[in-house]
Amino acid sequence: MPHKETQTSGTKRTTTNTADDRFLIFVHPELEWPKSQDDYSGVPFYATVVHQCFPESPIKAGYINRKGDEVIPPRFDDAGDFSEGLAPVGVGGLCGFIDLAGAFVIEPRFRNVEEFRCGLAAVSEDGDNYGYIDRTGRWVIPPADILAFSFAEGLAVIGRWEPSGIEVFYGVIDTVGNMILPIEYAWVGSFHEGLARVEDQHEEWGYVDASGQTVIPCQFESAGNVSEGIAGVRTEAGFGYIDRLGQWVIRPSFQGGSEFRGGLAPARINDKWGYIDPEGSFMIPPKFRSAEPYSEGRAAITTNDDFCNIWFIDRAGKVVTRRPFMEAKPFRHGLAFVVDDGTIGYINRAGRYVWRGWNVPHK
Repeated sequence: MPHKETQTSGTKRTTTNTADDRFLIFVHPELEWPKSQDDYSGVPFYATVVHQCFPESPIKAGYINRKGDEVIPPRFDDAGDFSEGLAPVGVGGLCGFIDLAGAFVIEPRFRNVEEFRCGLAAVSEDGDNYGYIDRTGRWVIPPADILAFSFAEGLAVIGRWEPSGIEVFYGVIDTVGNMILPIEYAWVGSFHEGLARVEDQHEEWGYVDASGQTVIPCQFESAGNVSEGIAGVRTEAGFGYIDRLGQWVIRPSFQGGSEFRGGLAPARINDKWGYIDPEGSFMIPPKFRSAEPYSEGRAAITTNDDFCNIWFIDRAGKVVTRRPFMEAKPFRHGLAFVVDDGTIGYINRAGRYVWRGWNVPHK
């Protein structure tokens, strides 16, 4: 969310939507952090023996803000990201939801939970039957023998095992449980910009709209989410991009590709990845071993097969991080979660750590 400036007693200050200002951390209470955060000589040792030293390691989850300050102390057995002001957390084998202060709004009573989207969360009390609750914990869509996924754009994907128990078929419901798309597809993706990708029982992909109507018939070998009005699809001729009506915007001429973000998309040619514009021209030359879509002006790339070799680049293709990482998640609200040689942490857009801890088991 954008920053909003308010004035109090003639003094200007900047405030942030606190719902966005919570980042999940995992810590081991029995592992002390070095007095100097520049001393990481013991990190690989701790990272490799933590499970042996503590076979039932008391890993706890908590939250920091964008500055790296601890705002909800690590005390949960498991936890997920905040969404719509609430976060799923686990205590003693059951899950509930906390608010921004860390207080339980919905007490732990569920075996499985998803994050809140569109005011609803998919949950299960027995681990088999799923339904949807509102922010008070009240059932809005009663539990049934289905698989349930988070809502997006007012619609949610659900699945059901076919009678033999071998395959799952998927469909779509609205926020009151009305069936929008019948449960008959091999897969249904979440809705993006009014369209969802679907796979039929012949392993071909197409797109449906929010009313459940087929907009682009199933015909592709694979299909990606619509982003900025364009979707990447694969045919026998290669990988290309279509518009919302199924017309080619960029003819299939690549080995692979991914979503457009901010006018750029990763694309692969001659076994190298670069970034193209909506006309299919490379704006960042294909020179990477792998490349991810941009998020908040930063994209994760690798240059070789080294184990620790993930870097972030800016929109000009310039590397903005000081060191490579073993794992890296996309930037979200100004920070990215990263894993390097023995530590986990969050970096800002300049590539500097705002929080860093031992590499204990984490999501």
